[in-house]
Amino acid sequence: NVTISNASPALNLTDTDNASNIAISSVGGALIVNSTSDQVYQIGGAEKFRISPTTAVFAGLLGIGMTPSSAGSSTYKLQIEGDSQAFISIGNSTTGTGPSQGLIIGNDGTGADIYQREDQPLRFHTNNAQRLSITSAGGMSFGSGASSYGTSGNILKSNGNAPPTWVAASTVIGGPYLPVANPTFTGVLTGP
Repeated sequence: NVTISNASPALNLTDTDNASNIAISSVGGALIVNSTSDQVYQIGGAEKFRISPTTAVFAGLLGIGMTPSSAGSSTYKLQIEGDSQAFISIGNSTTGTGPSQGLIIGNDGTGADIYQREDQPLRFHTNNAQRLSITSAGGMSFGSGASSYGTSGNILKSNGNAPPTWVAASTVIGGPYLPVANPTFTGVLTGP
């Protein structure tokens, strides 16, 4: 056993081959590990966690509020659990930080939720292109441009595997897409 006792106890380790120092100290009861290079934590000789001046890297699973585990062949690297709810808050210097700012993702006993807390759109992307945008007022735009929200009275027309488009209702009701006007059938029904 080694005991160091004073107002600010510290243990300094010096690696003379690499000129790097590690200081292990305690200030106000908190453990402080300070080094001039990466801090590496190993278990059984294998690296499990590394902290560099700009990054922290975990090897394996990371659990917050729980012990992480694999689910069959799925290995979810970050797993979060709360008592009755678990949410992630993502903010930046323009949105602010905290639970009432930025983007919130999580779930509780009533369902899963995605919140955009700012007066900004919520955008969805695939293959590095924007596919869907929901404005802060609830308007929706589809496709890579994501700037077409339709006009009042427009309805959404499917285009197969291409993005849907907004069309005037008059082209659909009694038009070429849906031959029904009011509840009366007005077109010709043909089968396969």
